[in-house]
Amino acid sequence: MGDDRRIGEAILVVIAIVALLFSAAFLPAVDIFGSNEAIAEQLPEGSQLPAGTQSPGGSAAGTQAGAQSGEMGSTGDGESGESQSAGSGEPTGIGAPGQTAGGSLTNPPQSAQISGSLSEQPSQAPLFTVESPVNTYWRQTAYETYTGTGWQQAEAPTPLDEGIPNDDLTGGNRRITYDVTLLEGGRSLPTAWQPESVSFRGDGTQPTLQTSATGGIQTDESLSAETTYTATSALPPRQPSVLRNAEGQTPREIRETYTRMPGDTPDRVGDFTGELLAGTDTRYDRAMTVQRWLTSNKGYSLNTSLDPSQPIADQLIFEVDAAYCQQFATTMAAMLRSQGVPARYVVGFRKGRPVGDDTYLVTSDRGHAWVEVYFPDVGWVRFDPTPADELSVSTPDPPYEVSLNRSAVVGAPVSVRVTKENESISGVPVFVNDQRVGWTDATGSVETTLPYTDRVTIRAGDDTTQTEYTDATPTPQARPLAVASLGAITNGLPLLSAATPLTSGNTVIPQVDGETADSTATYPLAKNATLAVVGSRTAGETARVVASVEDIPISDATVSFDGTEVGTTNREGYYDLSLADVTPGTYRVTVSRGAVSESTTFEVTPANADTPNDERTALTPNVSVSPGGIALPAGPATATVTRSGEQIDGVPVRVNGETVGETDENGTLAFNFPIANTATVATTVTGVTGETQVGGLYRNAAIVVGGVLVVIAGFVIAARRRGVTSGSVTDRLAVIRAFLRRLPDRATTLLVGLADRLTTAMRRLLARLRAWRSVFALSVSEIQQRLDPRRLLAALKSWLERLRHRWQAAAGNADTESTHSEANGAGPDRQLRSMWQTFVSLIRPPQAVTRTPVEIGQYAIEKGVPNQPVTYLTDLYRAVEYGQQSPGDSRLDAARQALAEITESSEDDDP
Repeated sequence: MGDDRRIGEAILVVIAIVALLFSAAFLPAVDIFGSNEAIAEQLPEGSQLPAGTQSPGGSAAGTQAGAQSGEMGSTGDGESGESQSAGSGEPTGIGAPGQTAGGSLTNPPQSAQISGSLSEQPSQAPLFTVESPVNTYWRQTAYETYTGTGWQQAEAPTPLDEGIPNDDLTGGNRRITYDVTLLEGGRSLPTAWQPESVSFRGDGTQPTLQTSATGGIQTDESLSAETTYTATSALPPRQPSVLRNAEGQTPREIRETYTRMPGDTPDRVGDFTGELLAGTDTRYDRAMTVQRWLTSNKGYSLNTSLDPSQPIADQLIFEVDAAYCQQFATTMAAMLRSQGVPARYVVGFRKGRPVGDDTYLVTSDRGHAWVEVYFPDVGWVRFDPTPADELSVSTPDPPYEVSLNRSAVVGAPVSVRVTKENESISGVPVFVNDQRVGWTDATGSVETTLPYTDRVTIRAGDDTTQTEYTDATPTPQARPLAVASLGAITNGLPLLSAATPLTSGNTVIPQVDGETADSTATYPLAKNATLAVVGSRTAGETARVVASVEDIPISDATVSFDGTEVGTTNREGYYDLSLADVTPGTYRVTVSRGAVSESTTFEVTPANADTPNDERTALTPNVSVSPGGIALPAGPATATVTRSGEQIDGVPVRVNGETVGETDENGTLAFNFPIANTATVATTVTGVTGETQVGGLYRNAAIVVGGVLVVIAGFVIAARRRGVTSGSVTDRLAVIRAFLRRLPDRATTLLVGLADRLTTAMRRLLARLRAWRSVFALSVSEIQQRLDPRRLLAALKSWLERLRHRWQAAAGNADTESTHSEANGAGPDRQLRSMWQTFVSLIRPPQAVTRTPVEIGQYAIEKGVPNQPVTYLTDLYRAVEYGQQSPGDSRLDAARQALAEITESSEDDDP
C-alpha cells in the first residue's frame, strides 16, 4: 500500500511540472524593464545608459566617429611667424564622459579628463567642409582650470547675441569670411580664432546660438547634416616681432585665472621649467622654448605609460618619453603657468584636406588639442607642442574598389562602399554620374539614391590632380586613379568601364589617358516597372495608380491619363487619380520618369455597377503570421511580408490599426498579439495594402487556462487523498533543512576519516614492503611452511575471533554507557526522542524511517489509537526536533502520560 502511494505521488508531481511548463510555454514574454528608449526617458538629464545599451536614436557610425577622434597637423595656413610641429592622427577621447571634444561635432563637456594610453587608430569620418581663403585650425572651445589630471570650464554658455568673449584684445586687422557645411549632425560649430559673427543660410528657423566663456560657438539643439553657416573671424597677429614686443601689463583676472596650478603639483615641474627658461627675455621666447623642448625631447605615441590619475605634466616631463596631443598640450600649459605665463588648453581640429579651390574637408582623425598663450595688447595666440609622428592617418592612393550593398535599381537607396585590398577607405569623395554625393565615412561608405537612367557610373576620388597637403609648403602631387576591380562588385552584376578596359582574369586593367583616371564602376540599372490601378475604379470615385521597379517605388514620376498629364507620384510611388468627371469605359494610364516608362489600361465601371473594385494585383503585399505556439492574447508572433515571392524589408506593420514596427532584412517582424479576440495584421507597400487576420485568441486562452486549472485541481485532489497536508509538507522541509545543516559536518567527518584510513593504509603498505626483504632470506622449507593452507586458515579464524570480541566489547560498553546515562538522568531532548521511538515501535508504521512525524501520527489515528495523546506527542516531538524548543519537565510528564495511554490502547488491541 505504501509503495502504491509513493508511485501515485510521483505521478502527480510529474503531471504538475508538465502543466507548469505547458502554461509557461504559451505565456507572452513580458518586457519587465522596458526598452532602452523607456529607460532613457526616466534618466535625469545628462545621464548615460548602462553599458551594453544603445541610446535612443543613436547609431553605430555616430558612436565610432565620436569614440575614435584624432588629430592631423599641418602648417602654412597663411599666418606668418608661427613655428609649428607636425601633428598626428589620434583619438582624443570624446567617447568617455568628461573628455575632450576633438574628432566630433558633439559639444565639448564642461570637464575634460585627460586619457591614458589609447591603442586604437583614429577613423576618417567626414565631419564638415570649409570654403575659406585660409586653411587654419578650426577651434571648438578652451578650458580655464587645470586640475592636474584634466581641465574644467568655470562658466556655462551664454547667448551669442550678448557678444563673443575675446577680452577685447584678440584679433588683428585681417579678417576672413568662410562657409562651413556640416556632414554629420551636431551642436558644436567649429570656427577660426577669433570668431566675430556666425549666421545660418536659408529662411527657415534659425537655431539659438551660444558661446562658451572662452569663445566656443554652439547651438541649443542638434543641427542636421548639410546645414551650412557663414562665419567671420579675426586672425590674431603672429609675427614674432609683434609678439616679442607684447610685454605690457596682463589684466589681473586673466593672470589669476590662467596661471593657477593645483596644490599637489610637484615642485620639480616649476623648478625644471625655471631652469629651462633661464635666459629667455620675452613671453614669446618662453612659449617657443617650451614648445621646442617638448617637440625635440619627446616622441609621439598613442600607447603611453601615463597614469591618468596622477599629474600629467609631471609624468611627461620626468617619467615617459612619448605621448599624444592631449598630454602635450596639458604639459605645455602647466609648464608656462608654473612661470606665471597665462596659458589655456584648447580643443578643435587641425587644418582640413584640400578637396577643391579654397575648399577643405575636415575628418574626425584631425581632432586635436593645443595651447593658447595670452599676450598683453594682443590677446590669445595659438601654440602647438605636439611633435611629428608616423602614426598619421592617410588616405591610400587609388585605384579603389567600388561596390553597392544591393542590386542596381532606378531610384533605389544604396550604400556605396569604397575599399582597397579589402580595407575601407574613408574621407574619399564619391561621384554618381559626375555629381558628388558625399565623402566616405569611417566604414568607407556613402549613402545615396540611384538616378532614373539606363546606367549609373560611380567614381571614387577627385576628378582632378589632387594636392597632398604636408606640413611644409603645399606641393602638387599627381595621383593616378584606376578602374575598380570586378571582384569587388556585388550581386553578380556586370561592371562596364567608362573607358574600354583590358582584362586579366576578373580584374579590370585601367586605360589611363594622360595623367589621371578615376576609380570607376558602371552598372546597368533595372528599370522594368510594374504598374497597377487599385482601389475604387468606379466613375465618380478615386483610384490609386501605383508604380514600382522590383521593390522600389517610383517617386516624382509623371502620371498621364489618356495622354494628359494629371500629376506626379509621391515618395511612396503612388498617385490618387480622381474619376469624378470620367465616364465609364477603358482608359490608359502612363507613369514615366527619366529612362522609366510604363503604361496599363483599366476599366472604369458605372457608379451603380456591382463589381469588385479592390482586387489583388502583383503589387499587393502578402502578410503571413506565425504564432509562437498557440495564438493567445498578448502572445508572441512573427509577421512575414513578401511580394511576388520576395521578402520586403523596412515596411511598417500594423496590428489592429496600430503600427508595431518595421520588417527587418528578412522581411519579418516579431510582435505580440493585442488583448483582443481577433488580430488584423496589415502593411502597405508602395500604396497597396495587404492584410491577414488571426482569430479565436480568447477561445485559445480559455482552453489553455482551463487545462491548467484542471491539472492543478487534479493535483490538489490527489494530494488530499494521499494524506498530503500543509503539516506534512512542513515536516518534509524541516527534515531537508536539518539534513542540510548536518551535511557539512558529516562531509568533513567523512573526509577526515578517509584521510586517516588512507594514512594507515600507506603505513601498512610501507611496512609490508619492508617485510618483503626478509622473504628472500628464507629457505625453501620456511617459505613452504608459511604458505601452508592450514596455517592460513588458522590465521583467518584467529582474526575473526578477535573481531567478534571487539564487537562484543563495544556493545557491552554501549550498554554500560546507556545504563549510566539512565542512572544519572538523560537530558529532556533525549528523553523525548526515546519516548517517540517507543511510540513508533508500538505503532509499527510501514517505512517508518522515511515517514514524517505527521504521517506516523495520522497512521496511528487511522489504526484506532486515541487522537488526543497521539496529537500531543506528535506536536511536542516536532517542536523539539525541528523548532529547537526545550520540552521542560511539565511537558515531559504530559508526554509520558500520553505515551502511557497509547501503550494501554495498543495492549487492549492485542489479541
